[in-house]
Amino acid sequence: MKIVVCFKVVPDFEQVLKSDWENFSSESDLNCAKRIINCFDETALELALRIKDDVEKDGGFAECTALTFAGELKNVFSSALFAAGFDRVELIKDEGTCAFNSLSAAKNLAGRIKEISPDLVLTGKQAGYADGGVVPFYIAERLKLRAIGEAFDAGFAEGVFFADIREPTGGIRRCRIDEPAVVSVGTGQIAGLRITTLKKRLATVGKNIDIFSGATACKTNSFSEIKFEYKENRRECKMLSEISEFTEILKGSIKR
Repeated sequence: MKIVVCFKVVPDFEQVLKSDWENFSSESDLNCAKRIINCFDETALELALRIKDDVEKDGGFAECTALTFAGELKNVFSSALFAAGFDRVELIKDEGTCAFNSLSAAKNLAGRIKEISPDLVLTGKQAGYADGGVVPFYIAERLKLRAIGEAFDAGFAEGVFFADIREPTGGIRRCRIDEPAVVSVGTGQIAGLRITTLKKRLATVGKNIDIFSGATACKTNSFSEIKFEYKENRRECKMLSEISEFTEILKGSIKR
C-alpha cells in the first residue's frame, strides 16, 4: 500500500509582531519568524504513520511518502520525517513565488501524486499563508478521486482505510475508504508528529530527499491581495456565583 501526505513548511505567525501586519504583503520578508510544519499537515503526517503501523501489524506493507511544493526544504525537517518513519521525502521545486497560489500548488502536487499512484492521500485542511482550505479539493478534482473533508482521525482496520469526520450538526461519521481518496485533515485528537530519538535521527544520515522540477511553476501571483488582518485571540476566566449568570452568558452566545 502507498500513502502520500502533502505538507507545507510555514512561518510561525505567532512570532510576527502585531505592528508588522500593518505593512504585510505577499512579498514581505518573514525570515525573522521561525519555520514550522503547518499544524494540520503535522497531524496528517502522524496519522499516516499510525496507519502504516496498523497495516504492518496486520501483516501488510505500507510505504509512506511526505510530499511538499516549496522553494526549498531544510534538512531539519527532512531528517525529522525520515526519523519518524517516512520512507521517502520529496520536494517539488517552486521556482517562482507561489506561496499564495493554491491552484498552482495543487497542480504540482497532483502531478507527482498521479505518478506515485497511492492508495491514500492525506493533507492538512489548510495552511498559511493564504489559509484558503481549497488545495485538498483541487488535488482530488485533478486526480478524479473522492474527497473527504474535516477528518479528525483516520486509520486502517479489517483490510481497509477509514476516516472519522465531524458533521456540521456536531455528530461523528466514519467513512470507509475502499478506493483511492484524498482526505483533508482538520483539528484532530493528535497534537502533532511523534517525537523521535537522537538514535533514530542519526540513523537518517545519508538519506536524501528526492527533488522534482515544478511542472506548472508560477512566476508571479495571479492576483493582488486586498488586506491582511491580525486578529488577536484572548481568553477570559470569570468566576460565577449564581447559575443565572451562566444562563445569561449562554443565551448571549447563542444569539451571536
